[in-house]
Amino acid sequence: MTAIYLIRHGQTDYNAQRRVQGHLDIPLNALGQAQASAAAGALHAAGVRNPLIHASDLSRARETAQAVQHKVGGELHPFPALRELNFGDWDGQEVDALARDWAADYAAFRAGRPDFTRPGGESPAQAGERVLAHLQAHWPQPGQTLVLVSHGLALASLLSQLLKLDYAGAWTSGQVHHVNAAYTRLSVGGVGEVLEADIGRADHLVDLA
Repeated sequence: MTAIYLIRHGQTDYNAQRRVQGHLDIPLNALGQAQASAAAGALHAAGVRNPLIHASDLSRARETAQAVQHKVGGELHPFPALRELNFGDWDGQEVDALARDWAADYAAFRAGRPDFTRPGGESPAQAGERVLAHLQAHWPQPGQTLVLVSHGLALASLLSQLLKLDYAGAWTSGQVHHVNAAYTRLSVGGVGEVLEADIGRADHLVDLA
């Protein structure tokens, strides 16, 4: 069986504070470390062993990937191409401040406009294209498992493009949403061919506050 696991990083203090992280390098907090360990345990329980692990080079994703590597083995490689959406001048801002001070722009973002871009940033469509190009270039060979550790919006846009979903609908409905340290399992064939998708699994996190 050829499989791809997509994992969102564990929680950071910025997640807990409802701050935009984007390309800012924020490490996992204590809960995030526990979530990463739980995700690693879930992959181990699913039979994942010695996969190829690709992670965003931002520390919250690398630390999550390291927890997976510690549990299931495999080679870990960081890549800037797997970073979160670059939110430009919104990086570091509180979500409540965005809703208050940039109400129209925030509403457009929440509505899932794929071309929405802040100054100095990129659009969800561009972020998804970036991650999809990486995934297609490193598609697992038959019988291999690839674990890709990235970020919430990057994974949502990636899945929308890979599965040929309408981004706005998939985003607003939560169809492609991943809570911190949730994962998606894709059973795949040739490059770009998804045979089965189990999106946003989070049952391994139920005992974590």
